[in-house]
Amino acid sequence: MVISLLALLLASYGHWQSLQLPQVRTIEISLEKLPPKLDGFSLIQLTDIHIGPLFKGDWLAKVVEKTNEVQPDLVVLTGDMIDGNPKDLHHEISPLSELKSRYGVYGVTGNHEYYFGANNWLPVFADLGITMLHNEYRMIGTAPDAQLVLAGVPDRTQKLYNGSGPDVTQAFTGAPDSARILLAHRPIEINSSQDEYLQLSGHTHGGHLFFMQWLISSFNGGLVNGLYHIDDKLLYISPGTGLWAGFSCRLGVPAEITRIVLRSKVNMPED
Repeated sequence: MVISLLALLLASYGHWQSLQLPQVRTIEISLEKLPPKLDGFSLIQLTDIHIGPLFKGDWLAKVVEKTNEVQPDLVVLTGDMIDGNPKDLHHEISPLSELKSRYGVYGVTGNHEYYFGANNWLPVFADLGITMLHNEYRMIGTAPDAQLVLAGVPDRTQKLYNGSGPDVTQAFTGAPDSARILLAHRPIEINSSQDEYLQLSGHTHGGHLFFMQWLISSFNGGLVNGLYHIDDKLLYISPGTGLWAGFSCRLGVPAEITRIVLRSKVNMPED
């Protein structure tokens, strides 16, 4: 009886925690090749918001409001934005059009985009002001001595829908030798053959429950949540901003709006 009651209480609390508006979590990450003029550059990562049966437009509007309050230089979305088709969710996803940052909003597809017709969703994302990156990069910043490379790859689920899938090498092809950030929904896309970069991922939901992290990590190359150093690469896995309705429970792994402040390791020139 006691065990059953405890299980019920934990399940109720976990479901309650999963529905809370995520807080902004700020972390600082130092990059070897970040130009000194970009020291303090801030970006917001939103991932796995899963707008659909569980999270609706009013919740998303509050997430967008909290994001805009911190005035990021850049906003990135690392996949699984939706759980449904554009006809049903167009209104619910519309608050994303209100995201504001100095250098725009960029995104990549997750596996759920392909489950619900990615080719139909891509024009919607474009209309919302999101530049989706598919094995390609963009230069962020205006001055040559104050730029970084932002690249993105589609989720590997694209291969099941007659797509080429993620190609990190292609995504960085032609990019200058500067600080690099890669958007990839799944953490396992980290590529040891490439020069150093920071990868931002989601997908794992941080393991959902603190005691399940070992299990979720076993399906993701031992990666589940937080900052990892892999050879000369850095990987940050967000536990997610929202949650999949198919497992709407969190326990000890709160959702977050991730604010990353970049720090330069390059010495500032003397006056």
